[in-house]
Amino acid sequence: MRSIYALVISLALLVTTAGIATAAPYPRSASQQQAVQTVIARALSQRGVPFSYGGGDVNGPTRGSGPQANALGLDPEGRVVGLNPAVDVVGFDASGLMVYAFAGVGVKLPRSSGAQYKVG
Repeated sequence: MRSIYALVISLALLVTTAGIATAAPYPRSASQQQAVQTVIARALSQRGVPFSYGGGDVNGPTRGSGPQANALGLDPEGRVVGLNPAVDVVGFDASGLMVYAFAGVGVKLPRSSGAQYKVG
């Protein structure tokens, strides 16, 4: 019997408070929407650019700046490259790509993903 009362009360609450669960989308001005589209387009324009640990800045892809490795690496074609493959590849890492994309609309992000998380 208690479960029937609980069901009836739950349904009554659901019917009377249906509007609470819905929310209107955040209104954006035309300039904000344009900025969002610019950031997305700028990031997508770099599809196909290689990953490079520590690579990328506001101007585009750069040589990586990863820690020095003690082993030889291979490039995508299988050729041996220097002691640190990251510094021989021009490209982006994830945080570098975000720095580049947001720079297109004048937003200055920190270089590391941890610092980006803190300001996000």
